[in-house]
Amino acid sequence: MRSRNLLLLTVLFVATLSATAQSNYLVGTWALVAADKILPDGNRVSDHYGDNPHGIAIFTADGHYVIDTFRANHTKFASKNRPQGSPDESKESLEGMSVHFGRYSLDPSMHTISFTIDRASFSDWDETTQVRGYECRGCRRAIGAPRL
Repeated sequence: MRSRNLLLLTVLFVATLSATAQSNYLVGTWALVAADKILPDGNRVSDHYGDNPHGIAIFTADGHYVIDTFRANHTKFASKNRPQGSPDESKESLEGMSVHFGRYSLDPSMHTISFTIDRASFSDWDETTQVRGYECRGCRRAIGAPRL
C-alpha cells in the first residue's frame, strides 16, 4: 500500500475551482508528517504541535474535507474526565490540536486551495473561508496554514 503524506505549512494565496471538476491528486486519506511554520526568511521550524505531530486529512471527490492535527504528547487529564479537567489541562488540550471540516475547492493554476469551514476546534473559523497555497511533490502534498 502506497503511503500518502500531508505536510502543513504557513502560506496564504487565492483560489476558485469547484471540487467536482478537480483531478484526483488530492482526493483520499493523508497522514500528517509535519506541521511546520515557514518564517519570513524561508526557514522552516516546527510549530506548536512539536516535532512529531499526529494527524489525518481526508478529501472526497465531491468536495468535502476533514483535517485533524494533534500535538504528539498530549497531557493526560488527572480526573480522567474532560469536563472535570482543570483550566490548565483544558487549555493544554485545546492548544495541542486543530480540527476543522467543511468543503474545499482547488485552483491548480494558482496552486491554491479554499477551505469553506463548517466547524473548527477554533470557533472563530466556523463559517469562514480560508485560502491557502499548496504544493504536490510525488506522493506528498503541502497545504499552507493560515497566518494568525
